[in-house]
Amino acid sequence: VLMGVLFCCLPPPDVQLGNSDNDPVAPGMGARGGYHFLMTLLCGALIASYCGCEVAVLNFMAVYGTEAMGLQKQTATWLASTAWGGLVAGRLLGIPASMLLSAKSLLTLDFVGCAATVALFWACPSGLGAWASAACLGLCFASAFASILGFADRHMHMTGATTGVLMACAAAGEMVSPMAVAASLTFWGITSFAVVIGGFVAWTVLLFLGAVAVARPAVKPAPTRSASLELADSDAAGGDGDDIRLTAPDA
Repeated sequence: VLMGVLFCCLPPPDVQLGNSDNDPVAPGMGARGGYHFLMTLLCGALIASYCGCEVAVLNFMAVYGTEAMGLQKQTATWLASTAWGGLVAGRLLGIPASMLLSAKSLLTLDFVGCAATVALFWACPSGLGAWASAACLGLCFASAFASILGFADRHMHMTGATTGVLMACAAAGEMVSPMAVAASLTFWGITSFAVVIGGFVAWTVLLFLGAVAVARPAVKPAPTRSASLELADSDAAGGDGDDIRLTAPDA
């Protein structure tokens, strides 16, 4: 709702889009034809779902360790710290990974890892399985935020207003999702933690698949002026030796 209200107040940018082969398409398929709104809707819902799932997992992990696994409070704190440690490690590893892989590929790896980790959490809700799941969830969550923004920039024109809408959606997800998880755990009990997180991950994966199905590469406008290097003959210029001159042709 918040995303829709914010987006309706923003004029969509006039940007031409490409098809799957990166060829320009008709102007009617551009931002004013509804594509920009749809991509912003999907990316906003995706980033809201991801941020809410991340905050819920990291904040309820200690509660799960205390009430479901029977750990002491100090040990349960170490369980939560394991998830945060995986998040820090994933942020560091995400820097070189983003140089080698596209945002779409990184998101695919992140969500496949999240799904596999949730399956491990279902199979081993206590013991070493829970500790490994906590670390792997933090690791898989780490690079998703920046990758979603990179994916959005690849497939639509990211103005400051559009980025603001995505940031507002992320904040809304971080605010609403933990309350929804808390209500679910109160109703079904703390033992349903893995099921609730699995539902969030499944919903996030569906949103990602929808965004991938709709996405088309945006054709960014070419610059109007370009700089060129010109090698000038010293005899013609009246100087000694060769002279390299930087000139900018008129538009």
